Amino acid sequence: MPTQGFIFDSNNVGTNRAPIVQKLPVLGTTAIMPGDLLVVDPTTGYLKPCAAPVSEVTAYALAPRPTAGATSGDLVEVGIIRKEHIFRVSSDSPTTTAIANGANKTIELVSQKQVKLSALPGTGSIILWTISTLDDVGNILAFVSFSNTTAG
Repeated sequence: MPTQGFIFDSNNVGTNRAPIVQKLPVLGTTAIMPGDLLVVDPTTGYLKPCAAPVSEVTAYALAPRPTAGATSGDLVEVGIIRKEHIFRVSSDSPTTTAIANGANKTIELVSQKQVKLSALPGTGSIILWTISTLDDVGNILAFVSFSNTTAG
């Protein structure tokens, strides 16, 4: 599952409010894959992949944009992230003793597709709600939300 990145799971307010799906422009010619975490570039207004430390998130990719033939401003289908959304994502660790299930800890990204559980607490704006079974490469699946989203 590490190749799938962030996958919407539920929300924490008791409604069925899923992310709003839109086609938005992406910056540069970097490959964008489903599950990539994205943020608005303050200079262009286009989306770009998130990098650590995460201070704000905007969306996650739902469709790919390969590098071949890519141009800055290409439209990519994304889900707009809000604070109440909870996502399932792979971590960088097969085990963790730093937390117990149900712990609410600040964690960080390893890449735009994976969170870091190997060193807690992190410095980003990602909130760990719980951990689950292992993914297909043997790392912990984490359920996370974001404390600072562009859409509120």
